[in-house]
Amino acid sequence: MSVQTGQRISCLSDAIPWFGSHSGYELLPTNLRQLGCIVDETYPIGSLPRRAIGTALLKLLRVRQHSSTSAGAEFAFWLKTFRSRAVVKHILYGELHLPLARCMGSLRPDVVYTFHLPPSVWRPEWRQDAKRIRSAIVLYRREVDFFESLVGPGRVAYVPYGVDTSYFVPADRNSNHVHGPRIAVVGHWLRDMESIAAVALMLMAKYADLRVDIVVPSHARGGPGLQTLLTHPRALFHEKLTDDELLGIYQQAWLLLVPMMDSGANTAIVEALSCGVPIVTTDVGGIRDYGGNTVFSLAEAGDKDSIIGLAEKYINDASFRHAVSDACRTFAVGELDWGRVAEMHVAAYRQLMA
Repeated sequence: MSVQTGQRISCLSDAIPWFGSHSGYELLPTNLRQLGCIVDETYPIGSLPRRAIGTALLKLLRVRQHSSTSAGAEFAFWLKTFRSRAVVKHILYGELHLPLARCMGSLRPDVVYTFHLPPSVWRPEWRQDAKRIRSAIVLYRREVDFFESLVGPGRVAYVPYGVDTSYFVPADRNSNHVHGPRIAVVGHWLRDMESIAAVALMLMAKYADLRVDIVVPSHARGGPGLQTLLTHPRALFHEKLTDDELLGIYQQAWLLLVPMMDSGANTAIVEALSCGVPIVTTDVGGIRDYGGNTVFSLAEAGDKDSIIGLAEKYINDASFRHAVSDACRTFAVGELDWGRVAEMHVAAYRQLMA
């Protein structure tokens, strides 16, 4: 089978609560439609029957780390697969829905799962469940061998994580200097928070006008890292931002400070790239597929001195910062724009459905 424009694709999506309308992998179905594909999307709805079905399914599978609403959507999706004329059935957030693969994987081998998370955070049961499926998409290349060891040789396709480059755009360059130097810290999942806090404190001590915008929810601020920043007058904490408020933080930032302990694809990084924000991060996981060591330099994981050195170069050298900023934007538009990434998904479907 091959996937062509105009053919049918059935998707199971999820509602990721911290993503706005311009963020997240769930933008894929919209962009597939813009290519001319006919997309039937199943997504969580809070109806009582769906929740009741989801609750029963979770009890049957003995799964706790999942919502009844999402499980109910999965049940509806699997029912559709038996009567759907779609060439491709695609579960967008594969790790969330692996438990049902124990019984459905052999019945529906034409379902494609996208995996987002690096192997370091995979649970043992996920590894066993993934052996029941036939096709997967991954969002970075470094661990393709790991996923093929589960799914099968040649059964895993790499497609990058997309970004809405028409919304996440750079601000006028002169406006950055109106506010003075600002650093953005966005997200907490798999971040090296101790390094982030230590680097931010050192930089604020050295640059009296430096401000750090930290987009991290309240429940994730209590660790040994961010606690040291909670009372600092130039460390500004944010949560529950609108799309425009988040965009404003990116556009005012001179750099994104996001050293990682591990990484698959990273929403904050692709959005910052699209806004022309230089990235200060570490050489782990999928970072190299998103411009690491080609568009922007990388630090070694846990090496605070090299992280500080990179950050200071962006702060002190405007011409260098602007050159990297332009390269980030060019890379995002050329490689990560959702229109291009949707086309790459169609090509991946064709490969996996062959």
